[in-house]
Amino acid sequence: MSCLNALIARLTESGIGTILNDPHLRKFFPQHRLSTIRRAVVHDHDVKSVARIILVERLKTRLKIGPIVPADNHDRKIRQKLRGEPMRLTKEQRKTLVELERDRERYAAYLRSLPYTIDLGSHLVVHAGVRPGVSLEEQMASDLTEIRTMGADPSRRRGLPWYKVYQGRQTVLFGHWPSERPRRGPNAIGLDTACVYGGRLTAFIVDIQEFVSVEARDQYAKKR
Repeated sequence: MSCLNALIARLTESGIGTILNDPHLRKFFPQHRLSTIRRAVVHDHDVKSVARIILVERLKTRLKIGPIVPADNHDRKIRQKLRGEPMRLTKEQRKTLVELERDRERYAAYLRSLPYTIDLGSHLVVHAGVRPGVSLEEQMASDLTEIRTMGADPSRRRGLPWYKVYQGRQTVLFGHWPSERPRRGPNAIGLDTACVYGGRLTAFIVDIQEFVSVEARDQYAKKR
């Protein structure tokens, strides 16, 4: 059983509807009762795969719901590359691009369909974060998918974390920046607890303001 499946098993005991953003899926998990009662957000950090794309398409179809995954930095770069834009890719991203060539148009359409944000009313789901003081409509895609700290280079790990400054109306639920425990700001919660590096996979249940977490089943990538 994968760490995601283990977490879903914990969540679905209470009938919790789930928003997924996980890289380690290799098959479509049983539906159980993923539908209504509560909402949970799961974040982790890694390159997407064809298997994950197929799973999300099936999940959306079966549950008849809207977007369940916000675009991340990998999605953004790969879809720009698929559009023919000059884009420098990592080794892992180039490997993913080769996988997508199996059905290029289908996967390109999927990547284009991903929103940068998912509005839950009281909460906003985004891959990396938002730049404080900038309206949501004017946020740059690079910030939404890569921001960690304030300044000219949003991807820097050293500096003032954006979530320490953010004071927006909605609580932002974000990933992208792995840590041992969920990151907390005045109005932001980071859920990437380094499952991909052998840490934990963490969900936040919006309606009851609680975390659910399981240990990683493996170390899926070397820590950067």
